Amino acid sequence: MNLNVNEVFEIVGEERNFRILAIPNREQLVFIDINDPSALPSWRSISELSSLIERDIAKIVPDPYAYLSHKRDEDLSEASKRKRATAWKSIESLVKTPSGDPNYLIFDPISRGEMIRSAIERDKSVKPTLYKWLRRWLQRGQILNALLPDYSKSGGKGKQRKFTDKKPGKRNLAESIRGEGPGIPITSEVETKLYAAYRMYKSSPLSVPKIYNAVLGTFFNVGYEMNGGIRKPILPHQNDSITLDQFRYIWKKLSAKNPTDYLESRYGKRAFNTRFRPIRGSAFSIAYGPGSRYQIDTCYLDCYAVSKLNRKWVIGRPWLYVVMDTFSGLVVGFYLTLEQPSWIAAALALDNAFSDKTPLAETLFGIKVNPLEVPALGRCQSIIFDRGEGASKKAETIVSGLGIRLSNLPPYRPDWKPIVESIFHILNQEVVDWLPGSTYNLSGREGKKYRHDAVFTMDEIREILFIEFQTYNLTHEIDKENYPFDPQILAEGLITNPLDLWHWGITNRTGILRSYYPDTDKIGLLPRANGSISREGIHFSGRKYISPKIDALGLRISGHSERNIGTSVIYDPRNPRQIYVGVPSTDGYEVATLHPEDSLWGNYEYAEWLYGDSVKSLVRYDRETMKQQAISDRNYHIQAMAEHARSEQSRAAPSGGKVSAANSRKTRAKELEDERVSTPFITDKGRTAGAKLKVDPSESTNDYVSPPKNLLEHALWDEEIKNENAQD
Repeated sequence: MNLNVNEVFEIVGEERNFRILAIPNREQLVFIDINDPSALPSWRSISELSSLIERDIAKIVPDPYAYLSHKRDEDLSEASKRKRATAWKSIESLVKTPSGDPNYLIFDPISRGEMIRSAIERDKSVKPTLYKWLRRWLQRGQILNALLPDYSKSGGKGKQRKFTDKKPGKRNLAESIRGEGPGIPITSEVETKLYAAYRMYKSSPLSVPKIYNAVLGTFFNVGYEMNGGIRKPILPHQNDSITLDQFRYIWKKLSAKNPTDYLESRYGKRAFNTRFRPIRGSAFSIAYGPGSRYQIDTCYLDCYAVSKLNRKWVIGRPWLYVVMDTFSGLVVGFYLTLEQPSWIAAALALDNAFSDKTPLAETLFGIKVNPLEVPALGRCQSIIFDRGEGASKKAETIVSGLGIRLSNLPPYRPDWKPIVESIFHILNQEVVDWLPGSTYNLSGREGKKYRHDAVFTMDEIREILFIEFQTYNLTHEIDKENYPFDPQILAEGLITNPLDLWHWGITNRTGILRSYYPDTDKIGLLPRANGSISREGIHFSGRKYISPKIDALGLRISGHSERNIGTSVIYDPRNPRQIYVGVPSTDGYEVATLHPEDSLWGNYEYAEWLYGDSVKSLVRYDRETMKQQAISDRNYHIQAMAEHARSEQSRAAPSGGKVSAANSRKTRAKELEDERVSTPFITDKGRTAGAKLKVDPSESTNDYVSPPKNLLEHALWDEEIKNENAQD
């Protein structure tokens, strides 16, 4: 077995390590016990040690003093280098020959004694000190740094000090002048109180000075007094109690014994996991390539928006969903909505992330963009969600229908998706804080409410966000310290922005993104609601839609059903111009577009429809009192007129005959004559005086039936009408 100089071996079962100092010949070696403070070099045969190692009685172990070889002179103090030089000067002649080779005579007991005596006489050295330096040289690896002093072990680190009659530390000003000052020695009794105080207050959110004051009143009071019916502690004089600095020192020492327990008790496990726990990896390292894992998150946008219907209407702060690629840090999609955080809003953000953004930018914003600058197109492999949206049963749609794996984070662990979490802070700094209507107060003084400054509609804010995310993908520098860069990326000299990393990943790590068909795959993401089909059209969200295919199936014909036909509707809140209508008794869906009567509403979102309907309801509510007053006035006026008419009728002379149809016609004819006389504007022919009757030739008169000319014909006509009414 090959053995090397300076190797360390251990006897199994014994806490003793030995270093091989020299192998002067093929049969023997020299070793020393590196744990014994009085050890000296010993000889043993090589075959014996090899046999012990082969029988597992001894084994080669790591060198416990290997760290000494890593110390550099520029990191050492002047005192350490001075001590090392002094020791080396004293033992150099013992361990080295004049030519610089190892001096094997130092391993022989007789020769070693003579050499040490000569060195003591020559250098006037102290024998114990000379042996200490020689032993340190041999035990620690026979290198120059083996002679460095152990200053790191000075001061009794970790050992408990006891002061019974004298306070440790520097004297303060009061002690220097008066001979006494604040503070007391930390005796065992004081320690017991402080340990109890630590256990009581370690989970308290109070600051250390506040805890110190509470500890004085609880553990160091000299009595109590009643003041206003309240029992209050009497604190001791500052010279007879611990100071705040002493309390800080003890508190820090106790919390340092188990920092995890202290921080979890004081701030909670959630805060510990996000703020204090060791970081063992990077979020970028969990993704192999573009599209392997997306991260999605939402936040309240710190800016107010106004309605497209009326810019005077402030509709509040919208919610912003952002989807980012974990591998490259690219913003692949977003969605701005008035909806509360839900699966619907998250699904629309994913649809935007999977779809081609080029036509969207041209259609909504009128912006022509280079497809290479908005490259994300296709479905990803997995998505990291918060527990809210990802835990929804509706989220199972993308698992079963699109084959995307979901990863739901535990609560209060935003540090598991830091890439998308950080984008909101960057977004506020770069854009949102400077927009009219932003909640960020530039002046720092109270003044005009920021919501009154809002001027942008939802579509305009979307355009601003689209431009900002495009700029971010082009200009944001990925932190090289946190990103696990492939050496090939650095070798190719790529700019470390998200867009370049995406394109590099597509070229060098392909096969992850999958195809996405908006016309079919999107149906699985969009929200569903109930609608109905009637003669007027397809009713949904208070508006009407039409579909030629639904018409061709005869579902809108009046006799098809006695009631409206209920159906399922899939809709896109971003595009109310069309919906997907479920065909009854089938699994298919047909596209329906807005009815011409409601076509103007196609320029607005569903949320703005609802907001407009709410405003209309408020106006109706405000006018309800006026409406009821007008109806009440009308009813009471008619009622008063009826009472007056009944009174006049009771005083009228009897007619002297039956109330029959014939008598009624006679009376009607006489009344008509009186009306013509009292209204000269009407002639006896029933036309306006001096006016010519104009007939529109476009109007057909084929179905016109002239009125009866005599009483007999009139009676027959009445009878015919009665018969028709009876049949109906």
